[in-house]
Amino acid sequence: MADPLSGIQPTRRIDLRVPDTNGISIRANPGPEVTDFRPEHDPPHVHLGSNDGPRVDTQNFKPLSKKDAMRMNKEQFKMCSNLSDETKALIRRRQTQVFKFGKVLIGILGSNRSIL
Repeated sequence: MADPLSGIQPTRRIDLRVPDTNGISIRANPGPEVTDFRPEHDPPHVHLGSNDGPRVDTQNFKPLSKKDAMRMNKEQFKMCSNLSDETKALIRRRQTQVFKFGKVLIGILGSNRSIL
């Protein structure tokens, strides 16, 4: 259900705008203060590509499950294996911020839905 004050769907993921990903978007979930906590929010992860894209664990940058691995394409696997330590740290930092402060970020970002 959309937030009646903003008209924004609170469960939609936010694009982390990570450089050096060969054009593959990386998206994160706002956390429990925006959405009802669900078990699939743990462990910390991001989605590749679209809002419903395959999930990747932010600790090891491998698919979160066998199902996610089956959904990943070659470019996504390659991007994950080639991420620099600096880029991995940036993704972890932004994923944590979106999870923790998602409600505020959604209000600030409005329909843009991407972090600069």
